[in-house]
Amino acid sequence: MARRAQEFIPELKLDYLVRPGIAGVRAQIIDRNGTFIKEAIEIKGPLSYHITNYNSPGATGSPAYAAWLVEKLGS
Repeated sequence: MARRAQEFIPELKLDYLVRPGIAGVRAQIIDRNGTFIKEAIEIKGPLSYHITNYNSPGATGSPAYAAWLVEKLGS
């Protein structure tokens, strides 16, 4: 993984990295004023339903949110 990162950031030294981790980077939506949008954004299309900007603490929030969404879409 570190070597792949070096393809994008050649200056990255492997010494900078202490150990492999599981953290990732997730884009956060901001409004026109530069303020972070904290709420999930739901976009309903004619044949699809999109959720963006859902801020979950990993897998802990996903099952509950998925259950809520299935209930919402079923009604």
